[in-house]
Amino acid sequence: MDLKEIEERCELSDRSVLLLFSIEKLLRKSLRIIQIRTDRRNISWRRVVNRFTQPRYHAKYSNGTQAALLESECSRHYSKRATPLMLGKLRWSGHLVRMSDDRLPKQLFYSELSEGHRLRGRPTLRFKDTLKKSLQNCRIATAHWETTASNRRVWKQLTRKGAAAYEQAKRRAHAEKRAATNAGTESRGTTIPCHVCGRICASAFGLRSHLRVHR
Repeated sequence: MDLKEIEERCELSDRSVLLLFSIEKLLRKSLRIIQIRTDRRNISWRRVVNRFTQPRYHAKYSNGTQAALLESECSRHYSKRATPLMLGKLRWSGHLVRMSDDRLPKQLFYSELSEGHRLRGRPTLRFKDTLKKSLQNCRIATAHWETTASNRRVWKQLTRKGAAAYEQAKRRAHAEKRAATNAGTESRGTTIPCHVCGRICASAFGLRSHLRVHR
């Protein structure tokens, strides 16, 4: 299986599975886990589990270079799952703005409760509640986005550029975080010596535990 076929399968999964609805952090995490499993199954990965190690995934290829390349390609695809959701949400919002006022989707989008009240605390997020966050991620002005969305061609270009910039920034942050993790954390010199015997303790809690010996 080559990289082109992997990309086609991932794109097919994105277009047929991802839906346009308000997805919170917990649901997004569950969706990401499911898509990781699907992508690994598509490129014929097998799950290796034994008694002494955590579950690992290995590609069914004897060539180590090809397996590493497939792993990198799979990681590149499932690391950007939130971007198609955000882009689809923005495209659909622009379509709602350009609808006529008698259309039911537009009436539901701009409607408010006439009776009753929402629950206390933080209510369940609606579609338009998460729209502002998507606009900020794509660097689109939230005050005049409806005027911009009235032009379909301009809105399409603006959302695509904003989603691409958001994806690059997210990949850059992920790469920096991964590099920092691989490099290891540097010692900040937080060791504390014992004033009785001079033993070096790694933290204040360790020092308090050690002082029980001298009581």
